Parts: sequence; structure tokens; C-alpha cells
Amino acid sequence: MKKIVIFISSLFISCLFVSGLSYADEPPDWQAFLIHSRNNQWTAVVDRNGSSQNAAEDQWHVSVFNQQLLSIPKPSSSLSPQWIVPFYPIGYAGGLISDDGEVVAFVDQWYSADKPMVTIYRKDCHYKKPGSAFRFSKDFPKTESHQLWLTENSEPQFVNIENKLFVKLDTLEGKRFISVNCERELQTN
Repeated sequence: MKKIVIFISSLFISCLFVSGLSYADEPPDWQAFLIHSRNNQWTAVVDRNGSSQNAAEDQWHVSVFNQQLLSIPKPSSSLSPQWIVPFYPIGYAGGLISDDGEVVAFVDQWYSADKPMVTIYRKDCHYKKPGSAFRFSKDFPKTESHQLWLTENSEPQFVNIENKLFVKLDTLEGKRFISVNCERELQTN
């Protein structure tokens, strides 16, 4: 009986692990989405201009509103964003908006040396930080089609260090702090 319980437990854990990997390897969904600031005073709306068959080919933008929105505003809406900039999508929802509405940041959950891992958007500038800029010393674990680089269950977040705002990441090689001031310096500890 004990062997059956161990077998069933092992089978259950294996199924959870495999289902987690399959979720991580799902194809992009290319849907518009909302991001709320932690203080719920700001909303970033990420959507596209156009309706081509291949959503990646359409022009996308991020619009920042000084209020909490529960749905994407219709074009006929009287709502006006505080700022709007072109957006370079990867096909997945997610991101951060600062509590003052000044910064929107996106962190890719899968590592690639050549692709942007972190993208920072501000009203007057944006920049992308490729994986190679992090200068990691080892290869990271791989799923069926991606390479992981962030610790399990970690969430990127904004942190204030000496009156400067950074995005904090918990990578498999330690914490990384990325400046949001359109400076191209990578801070590590």
C-alpha cells in the first residue's frame, strides 16, 4: 500500500511539473491588456492600432491613464491618457507601472542573449536591455522551447534606492537592479 501511495504522489507531482512547463511554453496570445500601479492610481493600457491577421505586424502602443481602469477604453471614450508611446510587443501580457505613472517596464520571463529582456518606457524615452547586457556566468535551465532566468515565483518590482527608481529582478544568478532613467547602466549586487 505504501508503494502505491508513493507512486501516486510521484505521478501527481510529475503532472504538476509537466503542466507548469507546458503553460510556460504556451504560444503568444497577442491580446490587449491593462497594467495597474500598486497604489491603484494609474493604469497602463497596451493595445494595437490595426487588425491584421498577424498581430505582431500591427503598430502597438502603451497609454498611461491617471486613474484605475477596469477595461480598455473604447476609441469613442472621452478618457485622455497622460502620455502615450509606441510599444514593442512580445505577445504576452504583463508589466509594471510606477506609482507616479512615470514609468512602464516589461520583463521577459524567458532568457535570450539577443532579445530585450527588460524594456523601459517613459513619456520622452524608452530603451531595451538585451540578455547579453546582464553578463551572466552560466547557462540557465531550459524548458521545451525556452530558457528560464528568473527565480521561481519571483515578481519584478520597482524599488527606490537613494532617491532613484529601479526595477528589481530576482534572477537565477542573484538580484539585478535596472535603472528606469533611460540610463544604460546595469546595476547588480
